[in-house]
Amino acid sequence: MPIESGLRICGGDDVFTSREIALAAGLSARNYGFLVDEKLAPPALEPAADGRSGKQTLARRGDGQTALVGALHAAEFELLVSARVKDRTNRELNRSAESQS
Repeated sequence: MPIESGLRICGGDDVFTSREIALAAGLSARNYGFLVDEKLAPPALEPAADGRSGKQTLARRGDGQTALVGALHAAEFELLVSARVKDRTNRELNRSAESQS
């Protein structure tokens, strides 16, 4: 399986584990798990088999959203503030796209 920037590419579909997404965004697995618990992380494609310790898979779009949180957090924003900025940005972009349709 090819490795690019610490992420594995699964066949033709870009599907990553929550740990891989956290690593790519510069977040610890614990911080990413906290965002999942607070429903501030992209939703998993399928639920974890055994709770928090279980592997969750996410679609490619989850890495961009999490990268934004990681970048803001690296710039000294608090973790929750970073995640809420990401959510507000997503809402504004969706609203803008809908109004242009």
